[in-house]
Amino acid sequence: MQYQKLEFYISKPRLDRFLTACENSQARAKNLYHANLKVAESFYIVLNLFEVFLRNRINAELSSYFGNPDWILTEKNGFMADQSLAGTRFYLQREVITAERRLTVRNKVISSGLVVAEQSFGFWTSLFNTHHYRILSGSPIQCFHYVPSSIQRKQLNLILNDIRDFRNRIYHNRIALSKQ
Repeated sequence: MQYQKLEFYISKPRLDRFLTACENSQARAKNLYHANLKVAESFYIVLNLFEVFLRNRINAELSSYFGNPDWILTEKNGFMADQSLAGTRFYLQREVITAERRLTVRNKVISSGLVVAEQSFGFWTSLFNTHHYRILSGSPIQCFHYVPSSIQRKQLNLILNDIRDFRNRIYHNRIALSKQ
């Protein structure tokens, strides 16, 4: 593909970073962009699996914690509505309601399984933020059976946030160049 056509489809600002890194060589910038795609592609499977595994383990843990496999539906008016979460603008609750709306638009019958699957990686990692974690009495960390006792919520939260940031860079093809 010609560089100008690639620039048209990808966008000049996105390709300019590659062009700058390649001292304005369009051929090298195009090759670097392609290499960047390959690097990002190599991480997709492991990141996707990690996200699904984390979601499913947290869902199982919270199902046990609440004694309810439909916790994600019932708790939108329970812990997700706790006034201590006003500073988050009730993020979890809004995300559940948004998922229900998306499912309704797609003519799906709302179920806890579908609402769980609709949630973003950010939804699941936010359960390790202090305000959510405290309300859940530390239950989310129980999904990690083999975490050393020296690793506490704060360290795990930082690790999960780093993974989420890396995932977002991969999924948005921003891995190769550090200045995004």
